[in-house]
Amino acid sequence: MEINQIIKCRKIIASAKGNIGLFWMNKDLNDVLEAEMITVQDCAAVSVDICEWLSVQKTHEQAFRDFPADEILKRGGDPKNYRSLPRGFVAFSVDKDIFYIVGGDWLAAHSVIETIKKVFELTGTNIKTTINSDYNIGEACF
Repeated sequence: MEINQIIKCRKIIASAKGNIGLFWMNKDLNDVLEAEMITVQDCAAVSVDICEWLSVQKTHEQAFRDFPADEILKRGGDPKNYRSLPRGFVAFSVDKDIFYIVGGDWLAAHSVIETIKKVFELTGTNIKTTINSDYNIGEACF
């Protein structure tokens, strides 16, 4: 990678305002239970390729096991099924200078997006949402 490309990526990262990470919503879609959250700058400090996608390294399945069962039950989920609650993630594309909020079909509700933006401290217009059926509420898988 050329030095000019690295310098450009570092400038984009330095100016990025917001956090990235995994999250779950409660069944009513009005409360976020975040699993892993980190600033773009902190993530870039430990990433191998800072000019690509920045996201947390833990999977939803791994992070779900760290949550107390009572917190999961309070939100209407099943402590044995990480897919029992609406889940998604926020990532940052360095080359496009855009935050992506990714979730299931439940993400279509505007109020949900605003709640996630608030929790992850995402401001500005460089935010896109992506609906991915892998994040729909589903059956137990472990």
